[in-house]
Parts: sequence; C-alpha cells; structure tokens
Amino acid sequence: MYKETKELRKLNNKLDKKLTPENNKVLTDIIVYLRGAKISEYNQELIRQDLLEMVLSAQERGEDIASVIGEDYKSFADNIVANVPKLTWKDRMIELLDIILLSSSILGLIFLVTSKDTFSIVRNWFAGEPTKYSISISLGALIAYGLIIICSILLIHLVTKTSFDYSSKRNIIRIALLDVVFVAVTVLLAWVGRNTVFTLHFAIVCSLVVVLFVSHKVLERYCK
Repeated sequence: MYKETKELRKLNNKLDKKLTPENNKVLTDIIVYLRGAKISEYNQELIRQDLLEMVLSAQERGEDIASVIGEDYKSFADNIVANVPKLTWKDRMIELLDIILLSSSILGLIFLVTSKDTFSIVRNWFAGEPTKYSISISLGALIAYGLIIICSILLIHLVTKTSFDYSSKRNIIRIALLDVVFVAVTVLLAWVGRNTVFTLHFAIVCSLVVVLFVSHKVLERYCK
C-alpha cells in the first residue's frame, strides 16, 4: 500500500498544478481537513484524485468549484469522510507512534548538531587533544522535547480541524494560547535548563537518532 500511496500522491501533485488559484485554495482547505480525518493516507489520496478530476473537468467547462461540490465545503468533506472506512484504534496508535518517531529523530539530530558537547568533541578531535565523547542531557532539553512533540501534534490537529474557518476569532485565541505556552516554557527552561540529568556517549546518541528514523520508515510503510 505504501508504494501505491506514493505513486498516487505524485500523480495528484501533478494534477494540482493545473488548478486555477481559486480552485486550488478551496481544494487545499478540503485536503487539509481530510488530513485530520481518521482515514488512511491512501484513501485520502484517492479522495484527492477524485476531487481533482471533478474540479479540472469543471474548469474545462468554464464552471466554478461551487457548481460541482456546493458552497458548504465542510459539509461536503464530512459527507465524504462518512462513507470511507475509518482507521482502527490500533492503526491510529501506530500512526501517532510514527509521528513521534519521526519528530524524535529530527529533534535528536538538531540537538546533536547544536550541542556544545558536540562542538567540543569535534574541536578536540581535530586538535588532537584528549576527548571525552559524552553528551550531556539537560532537564531543559527533556522538557523542550516533550513540549515540542505535544504542541506539534496539537497544532496539526488545530490546523486540520479548522481549515475552513482558520481566521475565526476562536481559532486566533487557540493559537495565541499555544504561543503563550511556548513563551512560558522558554522562560522555565531559562531557570532549569542548565541542570544535567544524565550523559550519553556520542556514538549512542547517533545510534538512537538512526534507530528512531529507521523505525519511522518501517512504520511509515505500514501506515500508508
């Protein structure tokens, strides 16, 4: 299924380029909304393909998108989702785990590249000086990791569920609250971020990043 999903996405991306700016905006909102639905990515791409073909046919006839799917885009999307098989609880948990694995591998790589310990290791290695291959893991880094993962998942949920009314006052408040959380945690990290919880060997950290990314690629094939 992974290969079929990948090929279908490539085809849909090509069809996307044929849309007018107006139709592209509406379809983007619909697809973003579908991304938050409890359906497989393969089914999302199938729906996307059907929508693209419908809208492109309407374009050729000189009709706008509302004449094809109506003016209530959210209800139209809800009707589509209602007729598509839902992901099982197990599939949804695996999908969530896949997101966490990918995010963790990216954050781990960023942490490794920007760590002052990494700079010290590289500098000492090139200088031929004795090198301690240890990476300090601070409390601040652990808090930041958890916060970024949680807020990223919440932000994705917010964007997908409100793609049709993103500029509403309610959504502006929600996004503002997320920003406040980020600022509050940044202040917190300024106080506790310097406390080292434990240390790991440089090779172990590198191996963890690789294992997390490989695990993501394996699960990705299952999810899609």
